[in-house]
Amino acid sequence: MKFKHPKIYSNSQVKRLKESGKITKEVLSEMKNACVIGKTLLEVDEVGRKFLESTKSKSASYQYRGFPRHSCISVDETVLHGIPDQTIIKDGMVINIDCPVKHKGMYTDAAINVEIGEVNENKKKLNKIAYNCLLETIDIIKPGVTIGEICKFQESYASKFGYKVVKTFRGHGVGINLHEPPYIPYFYDENNVYNDYKLKCGNVFTIEPLLVTNDKLIVEENKWGHQTEDDSFGTYWEHTILVTQNKNEILT
Repeated sequence: MKFKHPKIYSNSQVKRLKESGKITKEVLSEMKNACVIGKTLLEVDEVGRKFLESTKSKSASYQYRGFPRHSCISVDETVLHGIPDQTIIKDGMVINIDCPVKHKGMYTDAAINVEIGEVNENKKKLNKIAYNCLLETIDIIKPGVTIGEICKFQESYASKFGYKVVKTFRGHGVGINLHEPPYIPYFYDENNVYNDYKLKCGNVFTIEPLLVTNDKLIVEENKWGHQTEDDSFGTYWEHTILVTQNKNEILT
């Protein structure tokens, strides 16, 4: 991987990013409310599509490298990139919704989890730790912190509670493009050319540590979804972060 300087976004660009982030937060809220027992994942995706249409925004997922729907919706052992289909929502599921948005030429990205009815304690615990890992990682972000420090923190936090992080995916810069430098694995990867990059005011990127008990993933038949090898639960939460003069701001 060749080093490319992460973008520093201007005030006018940040204003549009904040608008996009607000819409991303709102569409996820609408989709969360649609997660009702008896509905299908496809119906939830349609709620997102219609909401984005109403805000004159676009899904950044739709047709991204051929992805067929407007959001990634992953359930239980499918840990990411699930394709919304006719799967019926049932009691006990944990539904991950990832819906990146393009608004006024700017991208923001976020993901949430929705617990349906009575969820077993193991899944509830991992989901909670994944959420806390996201927030605790965001808390260390400020100008001068290195990407390597962020990576180490995520894995260290997960392992403190007995979990692993997935090593085949990563957080990333976002703004003019959906995926851009810097790249932020959930662990310290010695080969990551951004490890020593010190954050600067105006950097924008996602934080999305993916926690599992088994970090061996297999690709599903649809070629998009990734699930754990042993059908165990795993998940993540995600926010888009702006580095500010003194600390950071969550845009989503």
